[in-house]
Amino acid sequence: MLKEICSMTAPLVRVLHLVDSDRPTMGYLYEAMARAKKAIMHYYIDHPDEDNDFGNKYMDFWALIDE
Repeated sequence: MLKEICSMTAPLVRVLHLVDSDRPTMGYLYEAMARAKKAIMHYYIDHPDEDNDFGNKYMDFWALIDE
């Protein structure tokens, strides 16, 4: 469970570091969010479990990010 939480939050923390830098343009932020979403997706694809039927779990997180 801890590995799952760290794997999901680490990409989002990297985006927050970019926002806090001196040059956060919208292009960089959109690219960073796309990379963060892909990293979350790849975590769930690479670490399937009995509750994860190929992606339903990461799609829930994508919906939260998109809000």
